[in-house]
Amino acid sequence: MTGPGCCESELDKLVQRINQVAAGAGDPLGDLVQTVQGMIQGEIDPYLLAGVLVEGAAQAVRLRVPPERRTVVSVALLQLLRDRLSATEEDTQPPP
Repeated sequence: MTGPGCCESELDKLVQRINQVAAGAGDPLGDLVQTVQGMIQGEIDPYLLAGVLVEGAAQAVRLRVPPERRTVVSVALLQLLRDRLSATEEDTQPPP
């Protein structure tokens, strides 16, 4: 299935996992989330940071996701990126 709503459940799972990881402690993925959040707030060149993050996502999908799931995961990542970039400023604030 393709189209605007094709990956909503995958996106919901991805966002839920990111939020769970961000809330956790002592976890390498949680540490990465905190590091990235710190870089976003810091003085890192935003273009370089975006490039590194996109490259990391591409490599993670290519190397770690089974071939039969890569398309679904890639579409979900692109949908998430589009949703975040089109959100209004108040929509992008983290939940309390």
